[in-house]
Amino acid sequence: MKAIILAGGLGTRLRPLTSTCPKPLLPVGNLPILSRLVLSLRRQNIREFIFLLHYKPELVMKTLGNGNAFDAIFHYDCLEKDLSTAGSVKFIGDKITETSLVFSADILAEVPIESMLQFHRARNAMATIALHPMPAPLPFGIVLRGQHGRIKRFLEKPTWPQVYGDWINASIYIIEPELVNHIPNHGAPSFFEKEVFPPLAQKGEAIYGFPLSGYWRDVGTPEDLRRANWDLLHGHLPKIMLTPEEQLAPKNNERKSFLASPSSTIAAGALVQDSVIGKNCRIKAGATILRSVIGDNVKIKNGAHLDGAIIMNDVRIGERVRLEEDSLIGAGAKLQDGVLVQKNGTVRQGKKIAPNKIITAVKVLPTGYIRRFVDGGSLLGSGDKNFSCDFMRWIGKAFGQYQRNRHKAESHQPRAHTKLLFAASSYTTLAFWIRALAEGLAASGYEVALLYDVTLPLARRELTKNEYAGGIYLGIEDFSGLLRLQLLHHDGENFSTSEACALERIDAFDELPVGEQHVLDEELAREEYVEALLAAANLQAPRQLPHRITLGVLDAGTEKTVRRLFEKLHLPVEILCRPLEIDTEIRQSILSFQHDLLSARQPPSRFVLLLGSLGESIRVLLPEKNAAPFGVSDVALAQILADNKHPRRDLLGGWLMPEASDVPVARAASSQPYGINASMAALAQARSDKPWYGFEGNGGITVSEWSSYHDAVMALTHLLPYLNEENYALCCKIAQRYSNAYHLFPCADEAKAQVVRKLIESFGDVPNEVNDGVKFELEAGWVLVRLCAGREALEVFKYEKRGPAHTEHQSAVGVLLERILKSLACWIDETKVEK
Repeated sequence: MKAIILAGGLGTRLRPLTSTCPKPLLPVGNLPILSRLVLSLRRQNIREFIFLLHYKPELVMKTLGNGNAFDAIFHYDCLEKDLSTAGSVKFIGDKITETSLVFSADILAEVPIESMLQFHRARNAMATIALHPMPAPLPFGIVLRGQHGRIKRFLEKPTWPQVYGDWINASIYIIEPELVNHIPNHGAPSFFEKEVFPPLAQKGEAIYGFPLSGYWRDVGTPEDLRRANWDLLHGHLPKIMLTPEEQLAPKNNERKSFLASPSSTIAAGALVQDSVIGKNCRIKAGATILRSVIGDNVKIKNGAHLDGAIIMNDVRIGERVRLEEDSLIGAGAKLQDGVLVQKNGTVRQGKKIAPNKIITAVKVLPTGYIRRFVDGGSLLGSGDKNFSCDFMRWIGKAFGQYQRNRHKAESHQPRAHTKLLFAASSYTTLAFWIRALAEGLAASGYEVALLYDVTLPLARRELTKNEYAGGIYLGIEDFSGLLRLQLLHHDGENFSTSEACALERIDAFDELPVGEQHVLDEELAREEYVEALLAAANLQAPRQLPHRITLGVLDAGTEKTVRRLFEKLHLPVEILCRPLEIDTEIRQSILSFQHDLLSARQPPSRFVLLLGSLGESIRVLLPEKNAAPFGVSDVALAQILADNKHPRRDLLGGWLMPEASDVPVARAASSQPYGINASMAALAQARSDKPWYGFEGNGGITVSEWSSYHDAVMALTHLLPYLNEENYALCCKIAQRYSNAYHLFPCADEAKAQVVRKLIESFGDVPNEVNDGVKFELEAGWVLVRLCAGREALEVFKYEKRGPAHTEHQSAVGVLLERILKSLACWIDETKVEK
């Protein structure tokens, strides 16, 4: 079996290190990554190698040679352009005439090749993918395995709510020649993990996953390059990747924990720990080098202090230079005396830095960090733990830079937008974060229009004026107490998950003049919004409400908007407001408010409605039945609107919307990516000519002719004429027919993926669907387990039908729920013990 080594990538995440050196040639110890890969495969009797090259191929060929040094046969194929993983293999398709191993050159892995080959042949597989368990798999592609290891599903670089397991694609494959026929032949870059394996798995082709239990590391980021060197220093790198000399050497230097080439000189007064020093380096007395990787021919003078840095070849470090954690210094750079390179700072190759200059960071976040907080087009996080002022400034600046780049790329744009909108639910509550985020937006060079004490739907409406490049809305998420940053396009549409995650790649900011900030007139914006809303709803002000109602509101901005609506309608209303605070006991606070609302209710004021903090959700409160975070409210309101609207509208349901036999709800095909936070527009593409209501299942109602997103105030205008005695009785009846539950399990991020994989494997006999969580479905209802973004927890939802028609099944969902809850608690405890 021959090995095909994919070694043509540009290594953009490792710049400026890769500006002069291809990624596979970066050092782990005093040996290139690629040499260690070849060593590990040669020791498993693979002798023939094909290297697919693109970026600086001459350096790779010069370093490796003809293969004689490894007692191997080397072939080199150079691609004129980067075709990525699958495209590169397609390029040499005529040379793949037998079972072959495909290996990415930036992976260090302990792979039992013979065992993997036997696994592959026993299953008559077209392709076998090596899988590795990863506690927090967000930066990688995850895989769902079925019976006997057949792969059922792929998802590249998920966010927490999308994660369905901890098996990641290890970028090591055994393939048959026939697989080449399934690689797109369009001459453009194509990926195994996107264009090839997912459609084959969906068709049920023989694509299998082989679990690895040994060492595995992707050396594609600066952080991981340092960790790989750390692994070598501390004896964690597998013996199969070591040279004979390294296998004989002690794990630690006799004096200190470091590795230095014999040709380098380290003065007696220098302190070197947990570091790798290349060839022909000169380190003066008084220098301190900690947890760093130093290339060849580097000169470091007295008093320099390096902690967690990576330095390429031929660099000169002056006296008293300080390099902080994750600073990267390109080849040939010269840092004169007193220079400070701050954390995550970079110095380009050949750059000369003047004395005492401070180099600030162009990258703030570790790779994959932002994915922890992405939920659809939103970022969710704790105000005190996750969303610091520095983070908010960076998000603001990155968002502005992203919009600037996007509008430059879209040459068809009629004119350049010069403004960004920044709206918030409450200035009083959120002032600390508002100021930092506004500063960041202005630093991107845009003028920033500020709009306070408004709902998210109102902010969307403001964006439709076509004056803005985009917008951000800041509020507090209902039932979690987390800050929610909603990222919005210029037309009010949400960012997609991939667009939100792309902000992390906005590293190098242009130095632009700081844009001006000005506050919009919230009263005028609110007046325009309510006028437009009433015109769209075609609601004539009734002389009186059919039934008195009490409104509970969780935010001052929502209260002002609702109050203005009733003023325009000349209707009296009782509105009680309890603004949310950043509080870990937020759910208990809301439940307490619901209790107070119900206690204060006096006939004939029968209907009590709770409006969420962002102006998106609306829930019915009933005696002895608190508003569940999903289920009863949506079914009841759907029934009311279905019974009273003529002509009858279609009802569309999200993933949490219960199936109610007397309220037929249309749903998307399971292949569509519709989760809890999916836009109803995605479910209604085939119904563009007919009005509809969309029910999220979590209190959000969408009205087709108004917006693609939930708007509680618009929903209220459609409900007002029907909040009468008859429909109040209907709501009570519906509440008796359905049972709902909601649980929140504390679960560390490092355990989430493993726990959800165990869930799928252990309950595989129950029909289930994986989408935005894992949904186990029975005839009488379902249980849904979902991983939380922005907090270390799992959500568990339960919906169960009740009544005479379902008597024999009514306990099945409850039994399933208890089994799932018990298993989750056990698995979470097990992960704590393992740690």
